[in-house]
Amino acid sequence: MTLNTKARRSLIVGSLLLILGGCRRDEPTRWNVDAAGPVAQGRIGLEDLLADSLLEADGNNLWHLIVRRNLTDFDLDSLVAIPDTTISRKFTIPLNGGPWNIPAGVNLIGLTEDRTLALNDVELKEVHTRSGFLEYRIRSYVNGYLTCTYTLPGLTLNGAPTVLTVNTPPISGSFPGEAGGVIDISGYELDLTGSSGFSRNSVASAISVATSADAPSQAVVFGGDSVVVSLQFIDPSVSYAKGFFGEHEYAIDESVEFNSGLGTPEGAIALSEAEVRMRIENYTGVDAQIRFNQLASQNSLTGNNIFLDQPELFETINITRATDVGGIVTPVITEKVINSSNSNINAFLQNLPTGVSMTGEVTVNPLGDVSDGNDFIYTDRAINAIIEADLPLRFGLNNLVLRDTLSFTLEEEVNAAGDVFVRIVNHFPFETEIDGWLLDADGEVIRQVILHEEIESAIPSSDPSQPIPVTSVVRLNVTSADVAAMNEGVQLALRVELNTPGYPATVGIYTTHYMDVTVVTELNVGITVE
Repeated sequence: MTLNTKARRSLIVGSLLLILGGCRRDEPTRWNVDAAGPVAQGRIGLEDLLADSLLEADGNNLWHLIVRRNLTDFDLDSLVAIPDTTISRKFTIPLNGGPWNIPAGVNLIGLTEDRTLALNDVELKEVHTRSGFLEYRIRSYVNGYLTCTYTLPGLTLNGAPTVLTVNTPPISGSFPGEAGGVIDISGYELDLTGSSGFSRNSVASAISVATSADAPSQAVVFGGDSVVVSLQFIDPSVSYAKGFFGEHEYAIDESVEFNSGLGTPEGAIALSEAEVRMRIENYTGVDAQIRFNQLASQNSLTGNNIFLDQPELFETINITRATDVGGIVTPVITEKVINSSNSNINAFLQNLPTGVSMTGEVTVNPLGDVSDGNDFIYTDRAINAIIEADLPLRFGLNNLVLRDTLSFTLEEEVNAAGDVFVRIVNHFPFETEIDGWLLDADGEVIRQVILHEEIESAIPSSDPSQPIPVTSVVRLNVTSADVAAMNEGVQLALRVELNTPGYPATVGIYTTHYMDVTVVTELNVGITVE
């Protein structure tokens, strides 16, 4: 009924925004006027209202609202999460007795071995890291300068193995010589098949310890002296993993907002021909079973919950694993069609949900390790439960109430004696009644300035997409004191009640349906609608 974004939601499509999301205009609309007459002109069409959704017209110019909402993103990346893990290993110099005076550049230790990561029930062969750090520290209990080289051939960056070289000083009393560092392992690949290439959760490593080539003195070594190597993975994040992810069951308890923070209107809405598809998209290399227990439409204003009744959706759904060829994943998609013939989807949507909740279970690898350790996951794509709705904009309204508040800014001295009008040329097939109140800067009501003003529906013609437009004019019952106060934070609050003729009969909304709005005043005034 006005040109601001909030008031545009006073149209019927506002109710669909509350069901499936909405949008806001970035900047307020503003008009300046120096004389009596038109101060603003605009056209409100459906395409201006649904920028955040996919609005499409069919061959008959009937608008369809196509909405895709991801109800849940199952947290399957927790399957392959690597905890903050510390690997500590003590290496003893293979000498007896002593002391032995060892000159510079002599090898003391040379050893290759595998270390196992503790990863619960998961058996991983390969991991790619998105982020994280590897902190390494070497403590020497030798009275001499040492060069320690610790190689991780399976931890690679662009194919190059990780080689850690650390120079440690001699012991000092009972305190070991100590040195280390930290490397960023973002983008690294970790081979967990060990030195054999057939193990799982196994990190191959090699250590070489020698007296430093530039040591200023000989090392004094006793049998039993040792070097301790500690590796700690800090906040590792996985982008890809391969192996056997175990048999697990996860509870589904998800809730998604549908009204994007907008207030839910009063009244009722009747839908027709709504079709919803529940799509289960599996981008992971695991077999799964999904069982939904309930799907609820929740209206937080009224407290009403409508539970979806569609028997097939609540049976156990078997989900086949995706395929991965050279990093190109082909998902497996399972789809359930929900419409008025097999469910109560109309009642579900007519509840005007502010949110949708879903509970159930998902079971991973219900048949065990059928892939022989070739499960895979790219953690940015898992198993998604998606609602895809195709809503032909053909519906009915009964006393649907929307509320809106307008702010005014006066930029010049005004002639307070005059009238302010809103003229609406209605091409929409809706009947509308408007009430309005002036509010002070604290949001308290000053008084009512619009009382039950009717905006008539466009007149139907033989072509439902071409109704005959009808013009209505609304006068704001403002006083000179009201006008003087408009620059002090006074606002206009509107209550808009929408009806379609013959409710619950439905009316189609076409690309040719819109409202032409003109604001007319006898005041020298600038108006900003936010």
